[in-house]
Amino acid sequence: MDKIGRKIQELRKSKSLTQEQLAEKTGVSRQTIYKWESDYVQPNNENIVKLCEVLAVDKKYFFEISAEDTAANNAPANPNITKKKRSIIAVIISGILTLFSAIVTICVGLTTYQPSQNAMWATTSSLNITYFYISLVFTILFFCFTALCMVGLFRNKTK
Repeated sequence: MDKIGRKIQELRKSKSLTQEQLAEKTGVSRQTIYKWESDYVQPNNENIVKLCEVLAVDKKYFFEISAEDTAANNAPANPNITKKKRSIIAVIISGILTLFSAIVTICVGLTTYQPSQNAMWATTSSLNITYFYISLVFTILFFCFTALCMVGLFRNKTK
């Protein structure tokens, strides 16, 4: 949206008024006019009504949206990174995390069961089994996140 300050300044200059003259006619200080024009402060409704009277414009003028502003508001924040690229990046990162987590889970799982020399069955350490389950949970979570990212990516492709 066009800044109100810029509109005030354009109207003031088109009427060949200085900031001091406009300030006198609206009953505010020159510093206030400067702050309005710099968009440091927005005029309240009462002051907008005074500005409209002095500058001979309708109140709607200060709140109109131009076609240029509408196009700027609809543009992506960063045109170099589109939604599709962000989705692809998310899938790649989550896939890498899933792979890493799966490798950790396998390594922890292999160290969890150690054969006992006297027994026929393998023994387990409770600490190692806890690490195994934790890494297994993370692997499952990363896998689900990757799957969701891929579903979102394919949905964007079909639209």
